[in-house]
Amino acid sequence: MKDIYSAQKDRFGHIVAFAGNNAGYFPADKPAGQNVAALQGIAAQIAELAGTSETSDRFARAVTTQMGGVFDSLLFDLIGMDRVARAHEDERPELIGKFRRPDSRAHDKILSAARAAEKILSEEAELVTLLVDYGMEDDVLTDLQADIVAAETFDTQQDTHQGARHEDVLAIAALIAKGVKLVKKLDAYAKNRFTKDAVLLSAWKNASHLEMRRVHPQAAQATTPTA
Repeated sequence: MKDIYSAQKDRFGHIVAFAGNNAGYFPADKPAGQNVAALQGIAAQIAELAGTSETSDRFARAVTTQMGGVFDSLLFDLIGMDRVARAHEDERPELIGKFRRPDSRAHDKILSAARAAEKILSEEAELVTLLVDYGMEDDVLTDLQADIVAAETFDTQQDTHQGARHEDVLAIAALIAKGVKLVKKLDAYAKNRFTKDAVLLSAWKNASHLEMRRVHPQAAQATTPTA
């Protein structure tokens, strides 16, 4: 469904186009023309912000995809370490809990567990040897460290892109609010100015109409989650 911001942006564009096609009614030195010029500027700013917001969103999605592979690798290593520890619980009970796998696939949980494991392995070289002896890669520690750095980097990048997108959305909302106020003024002018011209009045109403796609009640009910 077309969102309200997109619908308002289209509405502003239609009004500006209407004014351009009927420029004689919107002189630049009068409030009507000045309001149209201001609305045109707002529409241009919204289009620019929408473009940067889309770019930020695209980068955030790309980072999310890359993050998935890194966190999967961390989880794979943590499960392998925990498996070795559990296999030695009889003769080496102190290993139990050292490489506790996270209780969920949440990124913060995985990263926290990975950091804890990296600290243990960095301080106890014999545990690295044990892990390698029981099937893990020779570079298990360096690989773990590299994945931790990558995960932290991706987290930072994602936060940056999502933060930028959020700021763009807030800025667009503020511009929309300003534009709506201008539309109200223009609507008052147009309906008074074209009250005796049915053709222009109808054209104005079409141009200034806020077009939102209607959702069929059954379709809306089908997409509404149940409690």
